Amino acid sequence: MSGFMLVAPIHQAEAQSAQLLYEEAESIGLSSSNEADLQRALELYQRAAEQGKNAALYRLGVLHAKFGNFPEAIAAYEESVFRGSSSGQIALAEGHARGTFGTLSNTSLGVPELERIVAEQQNDRAAYLLAQLLETGTGTARNTARSTAIYSELAENGYAPALRQIGRLHLRGNHVTNTPKDLRKALDFLERGIAAGSSSAKRDYGLALIQVGRKQEAFEVLSDAANSGVPGAEAELANGHYRGWFGALSEEKTGRTLLNNLVENGDLYAIRYALIHHERRSRRLTELDLPEVLNSLEQQSDLGSEFAARMLAGAYRNLRSHISDDRAKLAKLVEDHAVELGSEALAAETITVLYDKNDYYGSRLASAEYLEGLDTVGLAKGALRLRSIEPRAYVFVLQRQLKARGMYSGSVNGLATRSTLRAILRFCKQEGYFDVCTHGPISHASATRIMQSLEDA
Repeated sequence: MSGFMLVAPIHQAEAQSAQLLYEEAESIGLSSSNEADLQRALELYQRAAEQGKNAALYRLGVLHAKFGNFPEAIAAYEESVFRGSSSGQIALAEGHARGTFGTLSNTSLGVPELERIVAEQQNDRAAYLLAQLLETGTGTARNTARSTAIYSELAENGYAPALRQIGRLHLRGNHVTNTPKDLRKALDFLERGIAAGSSSAKRDYGLALIQVGRKQEAFEVLSDAANSGVPGAEAELANGHYRGWFGALSEEKTGRTLLNNLVENGDLYAIRYALIHHERRSRRLTELDLPEVLNSLEQQSDLGSEFAARMLAGAYRNLRSHISDDRAKLAKLVEDHAVELGSEALAAETITVLYDKNDYYGSRLASAEYLEGLDTVGLAKGALRLRSIEPRAYVFVLQRQLKARGMYSGSVNGLATRSTLRAILRFCKQEGYFDVCTHGPISHASATRIMQSLEDA
């Protein structure tokens, strides 16, 4: 059992005190980027829990995990489960599956526990998380067919997050789940998600409206989402103004000012756009303090933000001409924040660190051996990153993969020889996308499908 003491029935005054403590902690929120605020919230939740506020235990677990206090996080979740919290059950299972608890994580426990919760409680939240884990192959073998089936069933039952997720898949298209980009379907699912109560779907709905040219509606939807406090909506509204995506309603100066203000306040969505714009001189926010932005991302990565860690990795790669010791910093990020990066991003960034352009032969071998050592998840992203760095090294990896499966008998040398291309086309035909590969066996489209097939094998 956890280190928390069970409490005896408490007096009304104590209950009121616990509730006030809980409400004060809630006013700070779990998503604050200010470490001092989060520490204050943790203390308040701790006191509320000690005075019998059971809901505070789940929040306490979330914050302890964010701060890296993994034994305390597990103890808080376990105590919340003991007191009857389904949220604690789900968080504990998810934490183990994702490796959130560091060396205390037992990935073999997570997915089976979620399966049990779904079977016994018909809990939609647990089913949704299970689908996410199956989709990404986190803590279990990837099974996109089953994840899609779960999303679809939840959506049919009107579960708002699932409606939003399917809408997002259609908004961008997703080769992993074989979901084609379809803006009509995206708009339909996102609109239904909003009606079912997903405020976050408003942001995606606004972006879909921009893509179909309904600029005034997009402006109105994103303005409403921003006023309602939907995460990321303010940044989308600001960026829409800055890029002129609202047509005559766009105000570039307003967009620039809003983006700068949001960046200064540590808004991750705005930081993402600021970093993207920094890659192009014509769009660069001249007021951007890049060192300060990177420092903010480092701090939020340390607090467990996956979004911040991945953005920081992207900045080290894409803005290396503006960052000193970018390679060493990326290597440290990969070492310190493997959990936050996640299996796929971790594989890609590890390849970036491993590959030395001054040592082609040594780097291609090191990259191939690293990718072959992965438990499938991450192979596709890692190989595609390698292809973007050095196509010959990618061919070398592909030759080794096909040879191991008995589909290639030629030399493993990184050269796209006739026998190599024939082997690739045979593999594509076997997997059912020969038409894609005939347009270029080592093109990005072909490489994406091939590596995903190899990863899922």
